Amino acid sequence: THESLVAPMSPQMSFEEAASLPVILCTALGVMDHVKLEGKNVLIHASAGGVGISATTLARRFYGANRIFGTCSSYEKRRISSKFGCSL
Repeated sequence: THESLVAPMSPQMSFEEAASLPVILCTALGVMDHVKLEGKNVLIHASAGGVGISATTLARRFYGANRIFGTCSSYEKRRISSKFGCSL
């Protein structure tokens, strides 16, 4: 594995959580590569979960989305979702 593809694991993260990150990110990337988001408003369902947070971050930072709206099922998840940049 090339060193540019490796990042240190957070001390608060379990090995299981760290192992799941590539799957979560690849799922979000797989969707983002099929749509043109630059300058558009975006709706992300389940925006407080792993894929939702990844999709929010990618849409804003790398795909140029204008405004991102998120859906979630609880007030606690709304707090998490807004922390990562979703309008609720």
